[in-house]
Amino acid sequence: MLADSLIAVVILSTALARFPHIAIRLGWLYALNPITVMIASHHGQFDSLAYLPTTLAIWAFEYQYGWWASAAWLAVGGMLKITPAFIAPAWLPEFRRYRSAIAFAAFVLIPVAAILLIGWLSAPAPFMANVLGYERATTGGWGYNFILLLFKRISQLLSLNFAVSAIDQIFALHQIVLVVGIFLTAFWVRNRSLLERAFLIQLSVQLFAGRWVHQYTAWLVPLIVLTNQRGMLPWGVLTTVWMIIAYIAFVSTGIVQDNLFRTATTIGFLSWVVLLLWFVANFRGQRNTRLDWLIRPLIN
Repeated sequence: MLADSLIAVVILSTALARFPHIAIRLGWLYALNPITVMIASHHGQFDSLAYLPTTLAIWAFEYQYGWWASAAWLAVGGMLKITPAFIAPAWLPEFRRYRSAIAFAAFVLIPVAAILLIGWLSAPAPFMANVLGYERATTGGWGYNFILLLFKRISQLLSLNFAVSAIDQIFALHQIVLVVGIFLTAFWVRNRSLLERAFLIQLSVQLFAGRWVHQYTAWLVPLIVLTNQRGMLPWGVLTTVWMIIAYIAFVSTGIVQDNLFRTATTIGFLSWVVLLLWFVANFRGQRNTRLDWLIRPLIN
């Protein structure tokens, strides 16, 4: 809860540098949005604590404190949980010299690698099982898994064993799919502003993740609020409904629990579809199409 309160203050301060006339409303938008409230008050995960340094890295960039300040905050976030370091590639286009880019990457990655090494030396077996071997094969019906599971079921009914094997192989490679998706996105958006790059890279993490649970959504909300786009409305509504149904299912039993989890999975997939359309709309820019609505300002 404290971390989320501090993130709201950081968002307010960052927005003052970009949108001073709506900065206060953006700060309140983060503090009072239902996704933040549910994750902080009900789920009790520390993902917001890990993401606080990432918002400070963006804040440091907006106020021109130097690349080393952003790198330091990203390193702190990465030491708390590796995922905040995923948006580090958003800073690389800011450097005109390769040496500076390499120094920035090293400044972020070396502390994270040191923490991982300490964890391995302290408890090799649990580290190998829970960190390096974490979710070797993806599970659940999130995102593109939902589509793959449908194809797998159809392939099984048609006795297409080669297709079943191919889909299982994609499941096993979900970590590579995620990393490739992040770096391709970072390359494609290299000419955008830093906030846009960070936002789209963070969206790509959720789009290409082979596994996604409710608390991970905390990674998205700060950047979604700072970009101030209408896409947060349909995505936010579906995500909130998905989380509420999943929470109710968690405390239920029997056939009621099964049906609630199926409903939550379907609504979660629909929120992923909206996120995909929002992602595409940002890539395309204003094209006078229906997708333009997703990228128009939410607060004027």
